[in-house]
Amino acid sequence: MFDEFYLEKMRISTRIFLLDGSKLEGHLFLSPTSRYHQRRESVQEFMNSQSPFFILKEDKKVYFINKSHIKYMIITDEEETSFVKTESTKESKVNVSFISGDSIKCVIPYEPQIYRPRLSDFLSEVDRFFYVFVDKDLLLLRRDSILSINEE
Repeated sequence: MFDEFYLEKMRISTRIFLLDGSKLEGHLFLSPTSRYHQRRESVQEFMNSQSPFFILKEDKKVYFINKSHIKYMIITDEEETSFVKTESTKESKVNVSFISGDSIKCVIPYEPQIYRPRLSDFLSEVDRFFYVFVDKDLLLLRRDSILSINEE
């Protein structure tokens, strides 16, 4: 009866780094359509949704992960990069220090808007997760895991 409403999910590979120092590797399951644009749901949209938990499938195990315990994720999907950069994207080279004591050097891509033209405006937004690049790797950082950010 409900088969006509079944929606096939997109499998996206990721590595997740948790606040306790542990790491998980597996697949997220995203919607093939987005509420915000004409493409599939992005990992950032998925992680910024209201649901506090999500499913990660690792080979033969399934985890229900609490989003509030994620430090960052490495997204290993080529298409995901196309959600991040446009012609108007600005980039800032920064050093991100985490509450856990470690840090990374990265590039934060952001879209300057009339009401938020600066990096500090972007960093003050309410979305829990945002993209950064570390060399060629695309990461999704959770704002609440960050102690400080300073521009290089």
